[in-house]
Amino acid sequence: MKYRIIAPPNILKDHVRYFSILDYTSGAPGMSQIKVFADRYPHLVFQHNNGKSAFYKNGKALPVTFISGIKTTPYICHIENRHSVITVTFYPHAMKSIFGMDAMELNDELPDIQNFAPPYLTDLLLNTEDRSQQLTILIDFLAARLKRQKDEDAVIVEIMKTLNKTATVILSDLQKNFNISERQLQRRFKSSVGLAPKHYLRATRFEKSLALIQGNNYEN
Repeated sequence: MKYRIIAPPNILKDHVRYFSILDYTSGAPGMSQIKVFADRYPHLVFQHNNGKSAFYKNGKALPVTFISGIKTTPYICHIENRHSVITVTFYPHAMKSIFGMDAMELNDELPDIQNFAPPYLTDLLLNTEDRSQQLTILIDFLAARLKRQKDEDAVIVEIMKTLNKTATVILSDLQKNFNISERQLQRRFKSSVGLAPKHYLRATRFEKSLALIQGNNYEN
């Protein structure tokens, strides 16, 4: 198994957490079963085994390139034991900023990238074997989308920068600092991020708690 993480270029750093590349081959035949847990970060996934989908949900092959919205419930995914994957892990507000979609519409959904991109994007990725070139294709595509998109909520983007630094934020302080009412914050946050502010903070704290447990740190 070969796995690596790549930092995003400056033009995408406020919307993309990181890119990751995985080339996986197992000696075992058939498929592996993976439980996908709730996740507050959406993704763009390009995956295949010899040009065909290697990921299956409920017995159906997923698109070779798809968007994975915020996951609020876990599910089982079956994956062929030989596959290649490039994943773009976004900050939640990127769905609105880059794809012009209310983030809530993508929660728990796995739509084909063809709903948001030229139909040749997947073919271009499949016909490019070099991983660096594939990354360049994805970066150019996302940067072009970001430049064209006019639906970004600048206030929510700034609020997300604050929330990504700390999970101990008090929502009333956010409202005061950004001069926004509670009702506006709720509506605009759900549209851009996909979750209510309280639910997003709860998910953030839960993830950090899991990380502490995995590190055998039980003091906090």
